[in-house]
Amino acid sequence: MNDQGTSGRIMRALLGNRIVDIPLRAFALLFFIIDLFGSPESTEPVALILFYLSAVLLAVAPFFPVSVTAVALGLYAAHMLLYPDLINPFQLSILLPITVLVAHGRPWPALLYTGLFFTLAIGEEFLQASLATPLAELALVTGAAWILGVSAYFLENRINLAIHERERLAIAHEQELQRLRVAFIIDTHDTVSHSLATQSAAIRVISHENTDTKVASMLDELSAINEQSQLELRSLLLGLREGALDLSTEHHTTLSLEEALASMIASAKAGGYEIDLTVVGSLPRYSAATDRQLLFIARELVTNIVKHSSERTGCSITLSENREEHGTFVQAVATNPISTQSLAKPQSLARRAQEFGGTCEASSTDRIFTVTVRIPVTRKRPTSLESGMAGGSAV
Repeated sequence: MNDQGTSGRIMRALLGNRIVDIPLRAFALLFFIIDLFGSPESTEPVALILFYLSAVLLAVAPFFPVSVTAVALGLYAAHMLLYPDLINPFQLSILLPITVLVAHGRPWPALLYTGLFFTLAIGEEFLQASLATPLAELALVTGAAWILGVSAYFLENRINLAIHERERLAIAHEQELQRLRVAFIIDTHDTVSHSLATQSAAIRVISHENTDTKVASMLDELSAINEQSQLELRSLLLGLREGALDLSTEHHTTLSLEEALASMIASAKAGGYEIDLTVVGSLPRYSAATDRQLLFIARELVTNIVKHSSERTGCSITLSENREEHGTFVQAVATNPISTQSLAKPQSLARRAQEFGGTCEASSTDRIFTVTVRIPVTRKRPTSLESGMAGGSAV
């Protein structure tokens, strides 16, 4: 981790923070290589040192333009005094960092160094008129360096403006999506939620007036499904609300497993079924995804009791958390009376438990049918399972 951080800092230092830094440093490296393998005019030790120092200054000019320009100006003057009969190799070592200064938006030190450079060039004409670069040519080259620096500066600003504009448009688009999401939440709540509540009230009225046992059983099942639909709609709307308000997905705004299960049992009770809910200890909050998965399991347990129980009393659901050596499990045990002995395992419930990495077992004793579901809550679940569960049907 530390090595990656160090290498990242080194790469940022080499490439630079600005967009134009990379091409400027590439040009500097190219000029350094050309000068390094060039042919010096003199083999004297001091002249050779000055020649190769000019190449080194080209390599470091994009990194330290102010210092390099100052050093290059001093060496330019030294070379002019020591070797007036040789071509001065420090012109490019001065012009390149001036270009970098202009490209970085620092015109005042660039103007100062340009003025000093022209002052030295004028003095050079008096010392070695035959080898000095004509002032007109020098002005043309310096002007080209300034044009290159100014172009790089405006290119950098243009790119930054385009980036900021795209970011502004992206933020505006996200805000519009959030507005549409909130509008959808409100419209859905005002229509679908109201319709489900009205349907639930109608089911309760019909259940009280009906005397047919078979119809009553069907109404009870319909009531349980209606309650589950309301819970799922509430969970969906709250999930959309979390996204619209930019809340963390780990922040729970939905009902806890105990609260949701108690609500479903209350719905079954309105249809005449007495289901006792027992929670051993207290179940902690798990991740939002895990709580939703457990809610789907609990929903199927209630639905199976309503569909298959031979009596409307003597039913129960027990929840507990078991910590074992190989993990932590939430265990749900559902019991209901049956008319005949059966060991048939609820297939849909078993498939759901298996998808979560859990188990589902069924047993029958003294005409009491027991389903035990164990779901691990410590390992991470794929979120794609949730959509598959939501589309399933209870057995």
